[in-house]
This record gives sequence, C-alpha cells and structure tokens, in this order.
Amino acid sequence: LTTGVQPTATVELLGLLEKANFTLDQLERTLSGRIHEPLPQNSREVLDLLDRHKYFENDLRSLEPDLERIQQQYHQLNRNQRTPEVETKLSLVVEKWEQLASQSKLYVDRLKASEQLHKALDELHATIHEHEKSLAMHRSLSSDPRQLNSTTTQLQALQSSMELNQPRIDHLGQDVMAIKQLVMRSKPGVV
Repeated sequence: LTTGVQPTATVELLGLLEKANFTLDQLERTLSGRIHEPLPQNSREVLDLLDRHKYFENDLRSLEPDLERIQQQYHQLNRNQRTPEVETKLSLVVEKWEQLASQSKLYVDRLKASEQLHKALDELHATIHEHEKSLAMHRSLSSDPRQLNSTTTQLQALQSSMELNQPRIDHLGQDVMAIKQLVMRSKPGVV
C-alpha cells in the first residue's frame, strides 16, 4: 500500500519544521549581524544594545513552545513515519535553537563585560581628573617652609592615592582580556 506519498502527520511535521527553521534562520542572521558589529563605545550604547537584544531573546524564547510541540508530534509518529528526513530536520532545528540560545548568552555576556569596562574607565577618568586638578594647584611653590611642608604632604597624599588606584588600572587590563575572549568565543571561525 505504499504509494510514495507521505502520511499527513509526517507532511504536517515537515511543514512545521520548515517554518521553525525559517524563523531560526532569520534570528540567526540578526544575531550574527549584532555579533559582528563593533563593540559599543560608551555605557549608553551598551544599555541601548542590551535593551534591543531583549526583544531578540523574547523572540527566541517564544519559539520554545513550538519546538516542544514539534518534538511531541515527532514522538507521536510511528516508526515508519519517522523518516530520516524528519529526524535530520528535527535535529537541525533543535541544534540551531540551542546554538542561538548559547550565542545570545555570549553576546549578552560580552555586552555586560563591555558595560563593566566602560564604568571602570569612567570612574578612573574621574579620579585622574581630580588628580590633575590637585596637581594644577601646585604650579608654583612658595618659599615659606610651612607652606612647602603642606604642599609636600598634599603631594605625598596624591601619590599615595595614585598608588591605591594601580590595582584598578591593572583590573582594566583583565577586563579588556575578558572582553577579547568573549568576542573570540562569540565569533566562531574568526581569529
């Protein structure tokens, strides 16, 4: 009785898999475009990108119930209806969804690391600005010994403050390396 025509349940499932694959392809293009954009240049850009990406994550998450329904339909098929074509397409769709979820998380981690770096840079910039103002006050030195003592004490306090900030500067280097690693992990095949 095999006429070469697939049973209705199989055809319906293949249609759902094609639709899910099409939607996932669109999401993949969107995410790939975002991943290949340059890193944001300031905290405001980071927040805008994080807000924009929430919509992407909602779209991706909204597919999860459809994928669960597709998997349930697959498990309801009898062995003869579970053709290699159906199995392959189901595996590809599930794998693509999982890969997109993973890449999306990496993208968010990358943005959050960038946000942390920008905040640290802003704080350090403010500290440096304060040090510059303090140094500018000492352009001319008085010949009065008491005032010289006071100036010496202020400059020593400034030096001490700068030394205390050295770990923050060192930490910035670590933050930059963390972002580089996240960028490399989020761009497979790109060195």
